[in-house]
Amino acid sequence: PHTDKVLYQPIRDENGVPGMESVVVSVAGYKGPIRNDIRELIEAAGATFNQNFTKKTTHLICYRAESEVYAKALLFKLEGQMLEIVNHRWIEDSVKNWRRMPEESEAYRKLGVEVDFEERLDA
Repeated sequence: PHTDKVLYQPIRDENGVPGMESVVVSVAGYKGPIRNDIRELIEAAGATFNQNFTKKTTHLICYRAESEVYAKALLFKLEGQMLEIVNHRWIEDSVKNWRRMPEESEAYRKLGVEVDFEERLDA
C-alpha cells in the first residue's frame, strides 16, 4: 500500500504539520485499508478529515476523474471556491517532510490512478 512507509513513523509534533490546522480534507476513490491510511495521515498532519465532500472542504485527495465527487469539486472551483485537488502523495509527503507541501506541484496534481500507473511502470 501507498502509505506504509510514512504511517508508521513517529509523529514529530502532536500539534501537527505547520499550516495544516486550517486544512479540511475529503477523500474520493480510495477504498478499504488505503482510504483508512490516508485518513490517519490527514489526522496525523493536524488537518481535519471530512467524511463527506462539502463546501467546507479545502482539499480533495482524488483517485480518478470519473467520480461524482470530482465533478462536484470542479463545479465548486468554477464557482470560485478555494479548493485544491491533489493525490495521496501530497499528504504522504507533507507528513514525511513535516511541512505542508506545495499543492500546485505537478507531482500532486496528477490523479491517484496516474501515480499508481507510473509506479507500476517504474517497478
